[in-house]
Amino acid sequence: MTVVSPGTAGRKTLDWLRQQIEAGVWPIGSRIPTENELVATIGVGRNTVREAIKALTSTGMLEIRRGEGTYVLSTSEVDGTLGRWFAIADLISVHELRCALELEAVSLACRRRTDADLERLNRLLIQRSHRGTSPRELDEFAALDFEFHVAVFAAAHSPMLGNIFKSVRTQIHQVYDFNAGAYAPSDSDSSHEDLVAAIRDRDIPAARAAAEDYLARVSRAIAVKETQLPAAGGLPRG
Repeated sequence: MTVVSPGTAGRKTLDWLRQQIEAGVWPIGSRIPTENELVATIGVGRNTVREAIKALTSTGMLEIRRGEGTYVLSTSEVDGTLGRWFAIADLISVHELRCALELEAVSLACRRRTDADLERLNRLLIQRSHRGTSPRELDEFAALDFEFHVAVFAAAHSPMLGNIFKSVRTQIHQVYDFNAGAYAPSDSDSSHEDLVAAIRDRDIPAARAAAEDYLARVSRAIAVKETQLPAAGGLPRG
C-alpha cells in the first residue's frame, strides 16, 4: 500500500508517522513496525523511512533501541522535547512549574469548561477520594489524582498548556513517590471538592484558592521529606 505520492516522500512520510503516533495507533511504550514493514506500507524507500524516524527520534517522540527496534516515547514533539529537558530538573523545580501552570489552568477552566468537562471532573473526583495509605492504594491514588489534574487542564481548553503539564508526567509521579506517607491522600479531598465547585460556578478566585491549598500541601510535604534525607543526599532528579 502506497500512502505518499512521489516528490513529497520525505515530508509526507514524516507526517504519516507522526499521525500514527498522535492518533494512538502506536501507543506510548509500543514498538513501531520495522523498517521493512514501513517501506512496504508507505511505499517509499528505506532511506526515506530511516530519515523520518531519525527526525522523530531527535524530537523525543521515538527512541531507537539497538537490537530491539524503535519505540514510542511521547505523543507529540512538544511532549518529547520538554520531557527530555525536564528529566534533569529537581522535584522542587518541577513542582514550581506545576504550580504556575495549574493556577492558570484553573482560571481558564472557570471561563471555558463545558458540561462534559464537569462530568469528567466529578467522576474522577469521586474515584480519587477517600483513599487509604497502603502501598497499593497510594499507587492507585497517584494515578487517579494525576488523571484528575489532566482533566482540569482539559477543561481549560488550552492545548499547549495541557501538553506542557503532561510532558512532566514522569516527574510529577516522582513527586508522588517522594511524598508517599507525608500525609493521607484524603487530607486533600476538601480542596479538590472546592476546586470542582468553583469551576462549576465559574468562580476564579475560589478556584485559585482551592488550587493554592493543595499545591501548598505538596510543597510542605517536599520540604518535610527533604529534611529526612541524608546530609549528602538531595532531592531526586528526573
